[in-house]
Amino acid sequence: MRAAVVLIHGIFSDASAWDELRALMDSDDDLSSFTHQPFEYPTPPFNFNPFVRIPDFDDLAEVLTGYIERVCRDYDYLVIVTHSQGGLILQRFLAQMVRAGRGYDLARIKRIVLYACPNTGSTFLGPVRTFVRRIIRNPQEKSLKTLCAEVAAAHREVVSRIQGADCISESKCPIPIRAYAGASDRIVRPASAKGSFADIGTILGNHKSIIRPKSANAQVYMEFRQLLLDAAVLAEHPVLGAPDLAIGGALMMESNPNPIATWMRSYPGGVSDTISIHNQDALDRLTSTPPMPELLWPKPEGEPDDCE
Repeated sequence: MRAAVVLIHGIFSDASAWDELRALMDSDDDLSSFTHQPFEYPTPPFNFNPFVRIPDFDDLAEVLTGYIERVCRDYDYLVIVTHSQGGLILQRFLAQMVRAGRGYDLARIKRIVLYACPNTGSTFLGPVRTFVRRIIRNPQEKSLKTLCAEVAAAHREVVSRIQGADCISESKCPIPIRAYAGASDRIVRPASAKGSFADIGTILGNHKSIIRPKSANAQVYMEFRQLLLDAAVLAEHPVLGAPDLAIGGALMMESNPNPIATWMRSYPGGVSDTISIHNQDALDRLTSTPPMPELLWPKPEGEPDDCE
């Protein structure tokens, strides 16, 4: 299976922020099925052109939607990795998708990794930034202030509808999220980097070096590499109860309380499970793709279902 690793840089940066990580990926035979796809966007410190404006997070989230649909459409699944402000853009994208009833379209994303994401803002040089903000208007920098309402709202929705989702529906999609803080980072403090996420970690390094591993033995690369390999296992062998409930692009669950059929799956080692199919379109797509799954009788009417 082919996977795209979408890399989203931070403020006042560009795709070169990922050069060290990309070089290590290219030289790692175990990651040969992964292709890095850096998402680059304009993030100038200021703009004096009256005919041009700096895009805000809502703009960039919509651009990211088009990027994933266009550039990443031929990949079997995605892993999205962000640095600093890039994590806020991703969260805005996720919030927009579930608000628009497009939770199913997120099913290909098997893992999210956030490095030094200012979930509750950054206090670094706060008084100076407040003064400069009165002179130079930058909507991206403005959103990095502490307790930004729009950032907080998107974060709450991601925690609730992505991290806390128990199934895939139009308004939610469970995706595993790992949030990392930099042990020596003074720009985004650990409490902000970890936010309200449940799966958190700390990487040796400052705000810049946290995504710039010097060797394949660096902590950041070793953990990053393992997360990719884990995502590959989940994509190849999804199991009942795992965050990803998509087989061959056919979504298994939606907010219909009465499943129309169930599918039994077998894995190496004698492991098997059964998934309820609630969507006729998903059933049609699944059964049209060889090999034909074994269809069983629907569950009795009124039996409790995991996705309501």
